[in-house]
Amino acid sequence: QTPLNDSLAATLEELQLDGDVNARLHLDIPLDGEQVTAKGDVALNNNSLFIKPLDSTLHNLSGKFSFVNGNLKSEPLRATWFNQPLNVDFSTEEGKKAYDVAVNMNGNWQPTGTGLLPEPVNKALSGSVPWQGKVVITMPYRASASYKVDVNGDLKNVSSRLPSPADKAAGAPLPFKVNVNGD
Repeated sequence: QTPLNDSLAATLEELQLDGDVNARLHLDIPLDGEQVTAKGDVALNNNSLFIKPLDSTLHNLSGKFSFVNGNLKSEPLRATWFNQPLNVDFSTEEGKKAYDVAVNMNGNWQPTGTGLLPEPVNKALSGSVPWQGKVVITMPYRASASYKVDVNGDLKNVSSRLPSPADKAAGAPLPFKVNVNGD
């Protein structure tokens, strides 16, 4: 049994990677009974990542991450999410009581291109929204996971011809912040 077993299994249950990957693995297997160390690098090239807690999929995921046992750290990754470009990086850490995942994201999205808004709303909007987000997932080894999501941005570059109070001219600052906690 390697040290990757519990933490990696829990993570792979929540984050499901699809597609071919290129990986390099180094195993250090001590003959004195000490714990095995697994480390390496993984290269992603146009993979998909299903994020089970969000019931959502990142497409065209490309970039690299490295690992030492269950601790992972990525370089900046690129993906497409809701039909929009996404920059993302992540790290994980095996703690004594829980496995922690931290994800940083940012983008500059056109709301009309996400496929989420009704057509009448799409027709009334134009512009783009620069935003940043952070997701923290704590997976206790003997309990259910908890999530914290923080997203902020500014609708300054968006114009809206929707009825008041949702009408807005481009150039008028309209910062937003979304904070969600759950399990």
